[in-house]
Amino acid sequence: MAKLLSSFVRGRVHLHFRDAARAEDALATSGFAAATLHRPADFAGIIGPLEAASAARVRVVDAVTRRPK
Repeated sequence: MAKLLSSFVRGRVHLHFRDAARAEDALATSGFAAATLHRPADFAGIIGPLEAASAARVRVVDAVTRRPK
């Protein structure tokens, strides 16, 4: 995956985490009170269909430094 993306962007690409759970754990360890990674496809009803195959590899980070009161 990283090699394919690197050739597309014409530079080195590093994939930081194997899956969303590991990324969320890393954010929590880094001091975020809450962190969730969302798949854009889960919001297709709002933003429209995502036809590109690469859209399945993207995550949107929703993280807060402290929980709301």
